[in-house]
Amino acid sequence: MSDKYYNLGDYQRQITTSSPDTQLWFDRGLLWTYCFNPSEAINCFKKALEHDAKCAMAYWGIAFASGPNYNKAWHLFDPSDLQNTIPYINEIMEQAKLAATHNATQFEKDLIDALAPRFPKHVTIDEQDFHELNFAYAQAMRSFYEKYSNDLDAAAMFADALMCLSPRKLWDLDTGEAIGLGTVEARNVLEVAFTKPGANRHPVINHLYIHLMEMSPYPEVA
Repeated sequence: MSDKYYNLGDYQRQITTSSPDTQLWFDRGLLWTYCFNPSEAINCFKKALEHDAKCAMAYWGIAFASGPNYNKAWHLFDPSDLQNTIPYINEIMEQAKLAATHNATQFEKDLIDALAPRFPKHVTIDEQDFHELNFAYAQAMRSFYEKYSNDLDAAAMFADALMCLSPRKLWDLDTGEAIGLGTVEARNVLEVAFTKPGANRHPVINHLYIHLMEMSPYPEVA
C-alpha cells in the first residue's frame, strides 16, 4: 500500500481488481477527476495499472481524464492537443474494452461503452464535429444513467455530460433563463441524486451542482 499522500477523503468506488494498490490508486484518480485535475488523475490511473495491468476501469479513467471536460471543452484543444490526444485516447479505449471482456462488471463494461462516442477516430475535426461528439456522449450517458439511475457516480457522470453540451453557457446572465442545452436536465438529475443515501458526501455531486447553479439567478441554492 502507498503511505504518504494527499488526504482526498474516504470516498471509494469499488472496481474489479484483486490488487488493493490498484483500488487505492483508482480511487485517487477518480477523486482527482472529480476535482477537475485531469493531469494528476491520469498519473493515478497509470499507477493503478502498474499493480494490475488488466484493470479495465483504470484504462477508462485515463481515457476519460485525457478528454474534454467542463473546464476544457473540445474547442479549447488546439491542433497539437488533438494530434497528441486523440490517437492516444483511442489506443487506451481499445485497452479498456479488451480488459473489460475478461475482467469487469456489467456496470464497468457499460460505462466504457458509453465513453466511446465521446472521442473522434481522426485528428482533424471541426466545430460541428465537436457538437456531434458532445451530443453522442450525452445520449450514451443518458442510456447508461437510465439503467443505473440509483448509482450516484452514474448520475454525476451523466450530469457532467449534459453540462459539457454548453460549458460555461448554462444560463443567460441578463434574463436568468436556462439556455444551456442540458441545463434543466442536469439540474433535475443532480437534485434527484441529492435525495439518495450518501449524496451529501459524494465528492462531485455537490461540485457539479455548484458549477451548474453559480451563474443562475439563484446561486445560493448550491
